[in-house]
Amino acid sequence: MSKFRILALAGASCLVALSSIQCGRPGTEKGGGTAPAAAVKPGDDFKATMDAYNKTNDAGTKIRLWRDFLSRNPNNSYTLGTIDYVVSSYYLKEKNDPEGAVKFALENMAKIMDEKLKRRADSGLLRLYGKVGRKEQLRELAAHIQTTRELSLTERLEVADAAAEAKDWDLARNQCDALLTENTPEKIRADAGAEKRTDEQVKNSLERYRGQALTLLGRASLELKDTKAALAHFAEAGKLAKYDYAGLPVWPFEDLNLHWAKALLESGDARGAMAQVSRDAIIQEKKDAIDLLGEAHRGAGIKETLQRYIERRRPAITKPMPQFAAYDYDKKKVRYDQMKGTVTLLAFWSPT
Repeated sequence: MSKFRILALAGASCLVALSSIQCGRPGTEKGGGTAPAAAVKPGDDFKATMDAYNKTNDAGTKIRLWRDFLSRNPNNSYTLGTIDYVVSSYYLKEKNDPEGAVKFALENMAKIMDEKLKRRADSGLLRLYGKVGRKEQLRELAAHIQTTRELSLTERLEVADAAAEAKDWDLARNQCDALLTENTPEKIRADAGAEKRTDEQVKNSLERYRGQALTLLGRASLELKDTKAALAHFAEAGKLAKYDYAGLPVWPFEDLNLHWAKALLESGDARGAMAQVSRDAIIQEKKDAIDLLGEAHRGAGIKETLQRYIERRRPAITKPMPQFAAYDYDKKKVRYDQMKGTVTLLAFWSPT
C-alpha cells in the first residue's frame, strides 16, 4: 500500500467568487411555503423565498414565489441577481422558453429606478439577447445605450460578446473595431472614475482589452470568410494573452487556441491546427478541442492513429512539477523529490 502524506501549504489569499444567488437543489415536498411579509429585510426575504422554492417541485409555485419576491424587491441589490437566476435556470434551462425569458426580464427590469442598477440591467439584457439570438433587439438596445451615454470599454466588449453569441458577426466586428480605437490610457482612467489606476494597471488593461477585441475580431473575420485576417488577429492576440504553467491561455483567452486552430484548418494548414489545439485537447481534454484535433488529424492525412499521436505528443507538451519544499503536519520540511512514489495531498489555505 502506498504511503499517504498530507502537506499543508499556506499561500496567498484565495478568493472564491460566488454568484449573487446560490440555490440548493429543489426538494421533493409539494407546496411552496408562504412569502414573507413586505416589512422584512431584503436579505431575510430572499432567504425565506429560497427556502420555500427548495420545498417545491411545482413549476407554477416556483415562478410565483420569485415573481412575488421581485414585486417586493423591484429595486435593490437582490433584484438583478434574482431576474438573472429565473431567466437562466427557469425559463431557459428548465422550460426552454426564450420568449418567456425575454418577457420576464423586460417586465421586471422596467421597474428598476436606480441609475446604477439600470446600467447593470442593460448589460444583463444585452447578454440575454445574445444568448437567445435576438439580433434585432440586440442592435436596437446597443444603439439606444449609445445615444444615452458614452460606452465604457467594458460595455463595448459586452456588446461585442453578445453579438458573437447571437452570431451577428457584422455587429461584433464593428464593436471590436470601435473598442480598438477607443482603447487608450485616457479612456481607461476615465472609465475608472474616482478609482486611481497605476501605470502598470493601465498597461495591463490596455493589453487585455486589445487582446479580447482581437480574439473576437478573429472569430468574426473567420465567420465572414476572411481567413487571412482572422489568422493575423489571432496571432496578435496570442502575443497579448497570458499563459499558465502548462502553456495554456488563461482568462479571458481560454478559447483562443480553439478558434485559432479553426482558422488554421480553414486555411488548409491541418498540421498547424493540430499543433495549436493539442494542449487544450490533451491537457484539458476539452470536447470541442478533441473534436477539432480529430478533424485536423484526418485533414493532415497522418498515417498513425489519433490515439498514437496523442500518446506521442503528450510528453512534448507536458511539464514536470518544479522542485519545491513544504512542511507537513509534523512540522517536518519535505522536498518534492522525496515524495516520488507516494500519494500526496497538498492542502492550500489562506491564514488570516
